[in-house]
Amino acid sequence: MRKFLCIIALLGLQRIASAQELLCNVEVNAERVQSQERQIFEEMENAISEFMNTTKWTDDEFEETEKIKCNILIILGDQSTVNNFQANVQIQSSRPVYGTDYETTMLNFFDNKWGFSYNISQPLIFAENTFTTELTSLLAFYAYAIIGMDYDSFSKLGGNPYFERVRNIAANSEQQSSGRGWTAMSDTRDRYWISENMNNTRFIEYREALYEYHRLGMDTFVDDPENARKVIFGALEKIEKVREALPTAVMVNSFFDSKAAELVNIFSQGDPALREQAIELLIRVDPTNANKYKKALKQ
Repeated sequence: MRKFLCIIALLGLQRIASAQELLCNVEVNAERVQSQERQIFEEMENAISEFMNTTKWTDDEFEETEKIKCNILIILGDQSTVNNFQANVQIQSSRPVYGTDYETTMLNFFDNKWGFSYNISQPLIFAENTFTTELTSLLAFYAYAIIGMDYDSFSKLGGNPYFERVRNIAANSEQQSSGRGWTAMSDTRDRYWISENMNNTRFIEYREALYEYHRLGMDTFVDDPENARKVIFGALEKIEKVREALPTAVMVNSFFDSKAAELVNIFSQGDPALREQAIELLIRVDPTNANKYKKALKQ
């Protein structure tokens, strides 16, 4: 069981019944593919959905209501052929906030380097320590990344075992796959760098910040919003340190891709001095969303 089970028990979120970990909505968009064999796309969507939702990814036990919600949108490219596909893929996951019906986004990542083969009625088989197919490696990589981030948000560095699996899949795929996105020589927003970031000791403060932001901040917001804002601000200061050390870190970029609108809502109210400090920090660390953050100062 998770090390933090006792904490979750206090929240009424004990994972005591056997069930798979993910509640994954899968959509395959094949509008750009010229093939007349449309049945394969429906079968692909169903096969991927079954793979993500029925594979037992951890040794822990999840109740049905505790599954990690995620979405995978696979947009097949016009370079795809009958059984070989190129795709852009959006991966998202979320986590409930205690005491509310609000769900905070954990991962919002766009991967434009999927390339894989698929045949009708092809079984999707994954073995953790062996490269089987490109498609199952891609899916398993993101399944463990989603789970690792979820566990990090409930327990300090709780995602360690799952990020190790992310690293193993990336290493096996780099050696045996002919697909893109698995090597250090590729784009800094590729899968290689997700694995590198989440297993890099210089990234520990970022991962600790995930715990502080979510468990100590967001989960306490209903009871004590002013203190929750202070905790969240402290988490952002840690992320800023990581940004300074690793300016191109893909997971820092992903964090703000996921959280920008949420952060505006958090700091649009509360202590004016803290609000101003937070907005100044956010503009420094995430200039892409500077205009969004400035709105928070006007509210």
